[in-house]
Amino acid sequence: MNIDDKKLEIIYDTTISKIKYFVEKNNFDKVVLGLSGGIDSALVAALLSLSLGSKNVYGVLMPSQYSTDHSLDDAKKIAENLEIKTITTPIKNIYSSYLDIISHSINESDLDNDMKSQIDVFDVSFENLQSRIRATILMTLSNKYNMMLINTGNRSEFAMGYSTLYGDLCGMLSPIGDIYKTEVFALSYFINKKFNKEIIPLNSIEKPPSAELRDNQKDSDSLPDYNFLDDVLNHYLDFSMSKKDLIEKYSNEEQIEFIINKYKSQEFKRKLAPHIIELRYLIDKK
Repeated sequence: MNIDDKKLEIIYDTTISKIKYFVEKNNFDKVVLGLSGGIDSALVAALLSLSLGSKNVYGVLMPSQYSTDHSLDDAKKIAENLEIKTITTPIKNIYSSYLDIISHSINESDLDNDMKSQIDVFDVSFENLQSRIRATILMTLSNKYNMMLINTGNRSEFAMGYSTLYGDLCGMLSPIGDIYKTEVFALSYFINKKFNKEIIPLNSIEKPPSAELRDNQKDSDSLPDYNFLDDVLNHYLDFSMSKKDLIEKYSNEEQIEFIINKYKSQEFKRKLAPHIIELRYLIDKK
């Protein structure tokens, strides 16, 4: 998917103005978001700062035992570049406490032995628990200081359900929820080019995307390559191309089936997504 600088400028200007309008309309003057060190939160933090002013943006770093040192460094770097205040709340001990309490409760319960035997097996439930802990911290800070919680998900993730219900799906506003992951990269490069400096750390842009909810996790473990995925989603969702035509176009029936089936099965998550700034009408028009 290619998007030229002229469109990126329009997307940038529109997002900046709509962030400001939505936040002020809902009687907030400050916002809070989780800073993971990844590209999505880095881009959203930049857009928020450019729209509302750095003094009104607060980033929360919540490293776990699965967070890499470079992710923590990248999160600190974007905060430094934007001159936003940050709070660092490690979740390792909180996470361990949750697991210990849940495990003890299950083992002391009258559940069947086969259910008890599963409680200590690391799986997606343990991954998602981390995301929900982070959401609880963010919502607490939002409530305490009357700050709007900002979601950092993108259109690719929302389409594929690559998010945690009541975890990183939380938020009141999603600034980049209508742009695909490849467009997130493009807009990040554009912002650095526009201001002629590294506002968004290059390492955040160039490193392999990862949720870091388990050791050595990569988005590519669960999703097709973003260039392919986004192109398919764009044709399917935005230009209403049929499954038959998609299979013919890409000559990859297995992947097309996976993408479409995944999209259809994740509707329940999208129903619970925050308000998304609409941008497709700017991007997909001829």
